[in-house]
Amino acid sequence: MLNFKKPAIASIALLWSAVTAAYEPPIGIPDPGNTWGNLHPIDTVAPARPSNWTSETSGYYYVDPSNNNATDSDNTFGYPGKPRATFPRDINAGSYIEVNGTIQSNVSVTYSCTQANPCWVKGRDSNTMPTVPGSIRLYDSSYVFIENINFDGGTGGAISLVGDSHHIAIRDSRITNRAQPNGASSGISILPDTGDVIENIVIYDNHFERLGDWTVTEDIDFHGVTPSLWGRDSSTELRNLWILNNYCIYLSGDCVQVNAGNWPESYKYLHHVYIGHNESGQNRQTGFWIKQASDVIISQNKAYGSVGNGGANAGGSAGFQYDKHNLWIIFNEFYDTIFGIRQSDTGTSVTGNDVYIIGNLMYNIHPAPQNTSYDPTNPWHEGAAIALWHGALDRFIVDNTIYQTYDGINAIFNGGITMHGNIISQKDDHPRSHFFQFDHPARNNNVTINNNYFNDDNTESYFAWWNNGSTLDSMSRVQTNSGQCDNCLVSIGSDGSDDFINPTINSQTRNFNLKPGSPAANSSTKHSAYDTFEQLYGLNIYVDFNGNSRHPTKPSMGAFEFSTVVPPEKMTRPTIQVLN
Repeated sequence: MLNFKKPAIASIALLWSAVTAAYEPPIGIPDPGNTWGNLHPIDTVAPARPSNWTSETSGYYYVDPSNNNATDSDNTFGYPGKPRATFPRDINAGSYIEVNGTIQSNVSVTYSCTQANPCWVKGRDSNTMPTVPGSIRLYDSSYVFIENINFDGGTGGAISLVGDSHHIAIRDSRITNRAQPNGASSGISILPDTGDVIENIVIYDNHFERLGDWTVTEDIDFHGVTPSLWGRDSSTELRNLWILNNYCIYLSGDCVQVNAGNWPESYKYLHHVYIGHNESGQNRQTGFWIKQASDVIISQNKAYGSVGNGGANAGGSAGFQYDKHNLWIIFNEFYDTIFGIRQSDTGTSVTGNDVYIIGNLMYNIHPAPQNTSYDPTNPWHEGAAIALWHGALDRFIVDNTIYQTYDGINAIFNGGITMHGNIISQKDDHPRSHFFQFDHPARNNNVTINNNYFNDDNTESYFAWWNNGSTLDSMSRVQTNSGQCDNCLVSIGSDGSDDFINPTINSQTRNFNLKPGSPAANSSTKHSAYDTFEQLYGLNIYVDFNGNSRHPTKPSMGAFEFSTVVPPEKMTRPTIQVLN
């Protein structure tokens, strides 16, 4: 640890601690500290407050407008016995601002701090958070840490980053119980002004709960985090964003929605967004939704229980629409929801406008309880692990494990489909469900299926739906009609759970590591998507769901590489019951 001690004067930085980065990024996501120098946005510790804070201390601000002694008159910095009544607007780099009590007002400030002398806006600690029904707006700001603040109550968003801002870390805070304003909103909004750039932003370990009304059927968006370029143009850019280790529940929108806007080629100007190690449950829409953007990596998240109220918002764990350039959905756990991954609306065939779905675990995917009109011949129905409904882009579905769903993978309209190394096992006990349904891609001969394992104990199920209504009830018919799947494996009439250590769902456990003797073990090949990722980003993701290296020449099918050494069970947050 390096300790920097400076004199306590306003023009010189306060004590802060830069530590060797201990944070372990999700698979395929670079360490956010790589762009912050020796100031790590996650591991750097805030300076200590004055030990004997009984008078003003230069560089240390104390703000508590709810204190009866609060005043700004002849009180530049404030202290616990005599707080400031408002946020300071003009501060020097290296300043420390401790927030206390209750703050009702909306605050707009510009804090231009530096890597050597960052600024801090914080509650005293995680147990002594101020309550802020108002909001904080950082404009043209840099090297600012916001932490340990409870944005509880109020209406609309809590934090907005605007202007030409960079190197902002928002950590360990709560954004809860906020009412829907007139129009869309989000807990944390990131939106540069026209002609500006926002970059190197870290949103880490925050709690988002009850934003808007998640029980309504109307399409009212109140998201957790929204990087956006809506209404901007090509003079504006948003890049290098990390959204990590956050928890979202009961939101009327998505936990994270990335949306560059609907102007031409907007996806080029919102790029390198990293969404990892987040957990999202019981939202009205989804966990993670991507619109126009480039080089987005969604890795090692959990999402479950999206309620999907309203026909236009079917609910799911993750999804995407419009133009994306290199979207990677990798090593996530999606379960107990209406869709695992859903593509909605258009996407063009611009070179590089590809989506990669690799190494994910998806299970217990069912139609909404209120949906009683399931039609197995209609590929638009709910209950698919992966539903690709529109678009002309290429999609690569590689090494996923899909268990107990109505359907496995459905694809409608143009665009390429590559389906390699997946396990689709024990579909839900609903007659005539499908392992996959391909319509337009099959008609256009734009499908590649190989090295997949299909397993179901329901002998009444259809195997596949192919090319405008041709129902295929066996692997031999799939191979004859499609010319695909020469190296696929199939087991019909046996319990697919026999392939996994212990996949019990309703009573938890949910261990999908392969058992010895599973046909999926060491029976596939390495897909080129892993090499594509390394060429693009310089990181190796040729691993399984547990982070174990894949076999170099004979990897296993599905999300888990077979090993005789089974990792210990992971403790998981129990699924929360939907409240009416």
